Amino acid sequence: MPQFDSYSAFDIVPVFRYPDIVNTQPMVFGEVATISYSYYRDRFPVRATGHVQAKGYTAGPRTVAGSLVFKLLNKSVVNKFVHSLYKELGRDLSLMPDELPPFSIDITFANEYGSTTKQSIIGIQIAEGNQIMTIDQLTISEQFSFVAQDVKQVDKDTDDEFFDEDPIENENMYR
Repeated sequence: MPQFDSYSAFDIVPVFRYPDIVNTQPMVFGEVATISYSYYRDRFPVRATGHVQAKGYTAGPRTVAGSLVFKLLNKSVVNKFVHSLYKELGRDLSLMPDELPPFSIDITFANEYGSTTKQSIIGIQIAEGNQIMTIDQLTISEQFSFVAQDVKQVDKDTDDEFFDEDPIENENMYR
């Protein structure tokens, strides 16, 4: 009989990686409140003369996009990114979120029953961002919209080489 596992938002650990920057360790951000993504693929009808109904549909390019929401604790998440990436320069840089280099997010799911699975959003580039301050919430949030190159979903029964010891090497196929 097949076994089905479920996970909640409390069961995930997102790890941010910068594959194009040498000597950068993956970063875990506890401030992540929401990670969402969606994909869209253009579909156009193929028509034939004399037929009212479409004969089929074309498959156009796929677009992956989503949003990241962080809770503002003691400093902006972007400042935390910049400090950890460029600390060897010895000076403070002031970068806007859309100036960050492309990065990937590896999400590990682990529930209380010991079940695990992984997922990765590859080649994220920030497109826009905002900060939310309101009297209706107790915390301040930062929200960023992004586009990405791909989403890799792996279940526990799949032996996917993308999640081997050096996943950064495998991202070169998306460049």
